[in-house]
Order: sequence, then C-alpha cells, then structure tokens
Amino acid sequence: MKTINLPMQFFSRIFIAISLLVFAAPFCCAANESWPSTVVKIEDLRTTSEFEIRIPAIVVKGKVTGPAIIRAHVATDGAVVRTALLSSCGNADLDEASLRAIRAMRFDPYLVNGEPTDVSLVLPVHIPKNFGRSR
Repeated sequence: MKTINLPMQFFSRIFIAISLLVFAAPFCCAANESWPSTVVKIEDLRTTSEFEIRIPAIVVKGKVTGPAIIRAHVATDGAVVRTALLSSCGNADLDEASLRAIRAMRFDPYLVNGEPTDVSLVLPVHIPKNFGRSR
C-alpha cells in the first residue's frame, strides 16, 4: 500500500475554497436569480461613497496575476445588493477584499428615461502585484 503525503498547502487551499463558498454564497446569486440586463461601466455611475479596499495584513500564498473582475448588482436605490467574482486576481484573500469593498459602495440611482433602474456593473479591480506573496 502506498502512502500519499499531501503538502499543507493543499489543505490550506481546500479550506480557503470551502470558506469562500460558505461565506460568499449569501452575496452571490442563486442559480435561478438573474442579473439585471442593463450592464454599465463605473464611469456611467456616480459614486456616493469611496472605494476603500482593506488588504489583510497577512495574505495567503497567491501571486497577483492580473485584475480581479467583479460583477455587482446595483439596485434602484444605489445599494450594491450582490456581487460575483468573474475572474480572480490570483490571490483569494485579495479577491475577497475586492468583493467586500464593492459591496460597501453606494451609488446614485441609475436612471433610464428618468426612472431608477437596477443595473449590472462589471469592473476590473487592479491590485498592485506586490500585494501577493509567491513563496
């Protein structure tokens, strides 16, 4: 019988993946929920709050390889009601920090023909590459 020794990194990654599924699930859409069909850029919305990303003091292994691409549902009152990570920056902690920052943002309502409308906002969050560790 062969014994397989798995590195601790394997278990850390599994734990992080499960944690993201458990904690991010309330903020992600259910399979039967649809996103607003109107898709806008950040330039199309007026923010009423700052984008403030709080980076964890200790980040898990994962080099930043590019921007995190995030989709946000902005409701008629300008609140972000749900988010989804469309593309990772390469570091799960930094992805989650980006999602939290977007969830905390507020916008003026987006108007179509003078009426507030729910919209989907898709935006890249560019994180400096030196925030990820590659050890």
